[in-house]
Amino acid sequence: MKISFGVMLFVLCAAIFPISGCDCGGDSETPDGSSGGDAGSTDTGPTVGTPTIEFKNPKDDATLTPGQDQSAAVEGIQYDVTVETTNVETGRKVVLTNSIDVPVKAYEAPVTVDPVSKKGAAVFASVTFRNGDNQLTATAANSAGKTGTKVITITANEVVDCTFT
Repeated sequence: MKISFGVMLFVLCAAIFPISGCDCGGDSETPDGSSGGDAGSTDTGPTVGTPTIEFKNPKDDATLTPGQDQSAAVEGIQYDVTVETTNVETGRKVVLTNSIDVPVKAYEAPVTVDPVSKKGAAVFASVTFRNGDNQLTATAANSAGKTGTKVITITANEVVDCTFT
């Protein structure tokens, strides 16, 4: 029995391509289960690391004074809070709470990730700080379902001490 070269080549290729995992340019799933997408896609699939959060402004143990208040018409000191994240995708929300708020108020801000550094940032506009110690808790979850939390304390000094001599 003679087998032609063409038939032999076809059988050989049919056996090798499935083993090598070649999908010949199709749009199937990648080994991690995410969609392969277009060749120009920058989507790297779900983030798998545990999120980290770092308060950039204000820093832990900072003291805020009336001179830093962004809105004297609103009770307390209004101040923007900025956090930096890792392992949190663009568009995911960071939730910020202040222990001094009764009832608890949850501030939310979306994460924007820098494509080069892979670090994210979220800015909470005009967070209210009340006189005394304000314990801030920031929490973020990524698409892999992992959560990261960071807690700091900021002191607000709403009273200006004027001593005349």
